[in-house]
Amino acid sequence: YGMERSFFESRRGSRFYSRLPILLVSSLASVAALWPLVTAVLIPYRYDFLVPVLGILVYSVIQLLCLSVFRGNPEAPAGEKVFLFGTVYLALYEGISFTDSLIIAFSAVLSFSLVTMILFAIRERIAPSNVHADWKGVPVILICMGLLSLAFYGSDVSWWFSGATR
Repeated sequence: YGMERSFFESRRGSRFYSRLPILLVSSLASVAALWPLVTAVLIPYRYDFLVPVLGILVYSVIQLLCLSVFRGNPEAPAGEKVFLFGTVYLALYEGISFTDSLIIAFSAVLSFSLVTMILFAIRERIAPSNVHADWKGVPVILICMGLLSLAFYGSDVSWWFSGATR
C-alpha cells in the first residue's frame, strides 16, 4: 500500500513535503506511547488482539495533537493514515526492543518519503520528454514503480544474495 500512496503523493501540487514532519513525529510518538502498554500488559496477559485497535486510536489522537501544533498543514489523506497505522503496528510487533521499534518506524517513514521523491523526480523527467501519448503519465509511472519494487526486493529473492550455491 505504500507504493500506491507514494504514487498519489508524487503528483505536482502535493503537500507531502510539508506533512513529512507530522508523519515522522506522529509515527515515532505512537510507537513510544504504545510500547510500554503492549510489552508490559497486552502481550503478557494475552490481550494482544487489542493492539491494532489501540494503535489506530493512539495514532489518531497523536496526529490530531500534531496537527494542532503544526497549524497550516493539511490533514493527511485517508490512504496515508492506513499506511502509517500499518507502520506503527509493524514496529510494535517486529521490534525486539524499544529502540528497534523506533528504528523500524523511522525507517518506514524514511523509505516512504524516499520512494515518493524518486517517483516525483521520474514524473518531472518524463513530463518534457517525447514519450508516445499512450505511454505518457500513469503507464510509465506504473512501469517505474514495478522497476523500483524489483530494485528494493530483488535482493530478498535472489540466490546471489542468499548465500546459497548452485
